[in-house]
Formats: sequence, C-alpha cells, structure tokens
Amino acid sequence: MPNALTDTHIQLSGVLLQDAEVRTRPMGDDNTPMPVLCLVMQSDGSCTAPVRAEQVYPAALRGDADRAARSMKKGMRVTVWAPIAQLRTTLGMSSHIQVHGRATQANATPPKEAAHA
Repeated sequence: MPNALTDTHIQLSGVLLQDAEVRTRPMGDDNTPMPVLCLVMQSDGSCTAPVRAEQVYPAALRGDADRAARSMKKGMRVTVWAPIAQLRTTLGMSSHIQVHGRATQANATPPKEAAHA
C-alpha cells in the first residue's frame, strides 16, 4: 500500500543565489561516491530563508551532473520537485547548542527484576 507522505512531492520555484555546483557524497552500504547537484535559491514563497536543493545522480553520470550545474547560474529562475518526506531544516551558523542528556524512549521496556531462588 502506498504511503501518502513518501508519494507526495513539494514544488518550489525561485531564483538561484549562487551558481549551481556538483559535490561528491559517499552513499549506500559501500559508500559509493555519488555526484550531487547542489542549488541554493531564494524561493518565491513567504519564507525568507534560502532553500538548498540536492539531486543525486548515478555514479556513472557525473558528466551529466556537471553539465547541469554549468547551465545553472546565479540569478536564473528554477523550479525543483522533491519528496516531502525528504524535507529538512538546517540551522546554519548556530550560535549555541546545549545538551540536555539522552532522549527518553517512548516505548521502553521496563527493567525486569532478577529472579532469586
């Protein structure tokens, strides 16, 4: 049965804030180096924070990723589609991060007492 969250896509349009670039990211169990097309754009929506979009290419298609990046220059209008389940928020340049201890597990199994003979 399809999952509505994984089947739903988000579409964002906006203007590139910088030239697109290709980065390499290790992926999978074997850490295969994969080319990733990276865009940073100002979306047309009400959110003022820049949006970063990434498109992973198969390892053998690095040339295609490079060509795509060369065609996407600062100031160009673009539209991206992505699975909404992959939507992430990144707080760049955080000023402070505080640790509060370990998260509690909602369904933790209560400890069992030892049986004494």
